[in-house]
Amino acid sequence: MIFVTVGSSAFPRLIKKMDEIAEEIDEPVVMQTGLTRYSCRQAKCFRFLDHEDIVSYIEKSRIVVCHDGVGTILSALQFDIPIITVPRLKKFGETYFDNKGDFIIALASENTIEIVYDIDKLKSAIEHVFTVKPYVRLDKPTLSLRFPSELRAETYRPHAEREQDMTWPRPDEVESSNGL
Repeated sequence: MIFVTVGSSAFPRLIKKMDEIAEEIDEPVVMQTGLTRYSCRQAKCFRFLDHEDIVSYIEKSRIVVCHDGVGTILSALQFDIPIITVPRLKKFGETYFDNKGDFIIALASENTIEIVYDIDKLKSAIEHVFTVKPYVRLDKPTLSLRFPSELRAETYRPHAEREQDMTWPRPDEVESSNGL
């Protein structure tokens, strides 16, 4: 089984693509669709479940396909389940700002997860994971990550610098309408 989870937000790009893929592969697909408004044709879909039930689906799956949510990724890693993450992207209106993805980039650099930015490459990523991809697992008890120094140098930016990328005004830049 392939388990797809998008957390509590909508993610129609991923849900629609996985439903298409479900028609083309010989593997059951179960999807937690969150707030996505879409009627699944091939995959078994539900909007929300308790955390324990989500973890149960993760544990029983052969692959987990998810957004770049840390909780889902850590749960799948605990059970040695291969993970394909599809980050939400601003250009598709899926998020207000593009997450720089330090966490998922670090995991991918450790050969622990696959990252798919181009949704049209998702099926090949799934096939790759099923057939060839050897995964390096993190230590289960600690789930510790090692960030390579060259990766840290490329992706780390101080918080103040990241704040400049935000598209909404900071609280100190907004005039109060009630005179306070």
